[in-house]
Formats: sequence, C-alpha cells, structure tokens
Amino acid sequence: MTCTRCHGLMIEQACWERDWRHVSSRWPKGLYIWACLNCGDRLDSTIAFNRQHGPEMTSKRHAHHWRAIRALVAAQRQEVA
Repeated sequence: MTCTRCHGLMIEQACWERDWRHVSSRWPKGLYIWACLNCGDRLDSTIAFNRQHGPEMTSKRHAHHWRAIRALVAAQRQEVA
C-alpha cells in the first residue's frame, strides 16, 4: 500500500497508543493501523471513513442531532405548560 500524502511505503503495525476498550468499533482487526515509513501518516478504517465522507457528513450528523435536541426541548416545554 502506498501513502496518499507522500506515496511512500505503508506498513501494517500494532497500535499501542490507546487502551483496547477505547478503540472504535469500525476497526475490524482490532489494534492494527497502516503507518507510512516516510512521513509517519497513520490510517485506520475510522480515519479513512472520515476522509472519504468529509465535512458534509459531519454537518449532516450535527444537523440531525440539533433537530433531535430541539424536539426534546419543545416536548419538555409543552409538558411544563
């Protein structure tokens, strides 16, 4: 695999930076990531997903959460009134 930043060699290596309980559920193989030997870029399935879908996915997620929050607040206001 080649690095998208510098086109260097990427190797799969064990990731010991985080405790296994905090690892994203999108990591199919557990604590392994791709790391570039040249520039040090790291890639896992969560990073790849976020890079592929970009900021528009984040803004859609935030908009969805804010709609849910507004609905909860409106329901609570109706209960109080």
